[in-house]
Amino acid sequence: MVHLKQKQSDVLGSATEAAGKRKAESQIVATGGQVETEEGDEDDADDMQIAWEVLELARVIYSRSPNKAHLVELAKVHGRLGDLAMENEQFEQAMTEFNKCFELQKKELSPGDRRLAGSHSDLAQACLYDQKPEQAMEHYKLAAQVFETHLVEQLVAIKRKVATVSTECHTDVATLGTGPQPTQLVTNMR
Repeated sequence: MVHLKQKQSDVLGSATEAAGKRKAESQIVATGGQVETEEGDEDDADDMQIAWEVLELARVIYSRSPNKAHLVELAKVHGRLGDLAMENEQFEQAMTEFNKCFELQKKELSPGDRRLAGSHSDLAQACLYDQKPEQAMEHYKLAAQVFETHLVEQLVAIKRKVATVSTECHTDVATLGTGPQPTQLVTNMR
């Protein structure tokens, strides 16, 4: 039985190798003294298909998760699906995915989070490629508003930090006068 399987696999293996060599030979194209294969386009298509399948699987898993922390991860998946659609020149699909990404992010992130601005920029780019410049401009303006909100949030945080440090410094200066005087320290050391 084992010998029969080895013979079958050898026969099939040889036939498969021969077919593969014929296919590879037929795909080789000579151009300007260089030899190129047409496998690159096929590999890219395979890579795109695999990427899409993995992202769809991730989308399904995160969509079914009851954990709210997974909403941001689901948003990332929709963003990558939008990137993949852009790469395949499916601009309507890209806009749909980027919009889903933005809507999920909006639920979980602060209004000044830079990821929101990134989603608006992605939407704007998809609109531009889909010949919708007015919509693109609107998304670019919304991205700018998110950045402005981010700057305001950062300035408020800096002001709080300065106020805290200032209060701590005033407290430290006030306690300097109440501590032991240098002459007392020297006396205590003797």
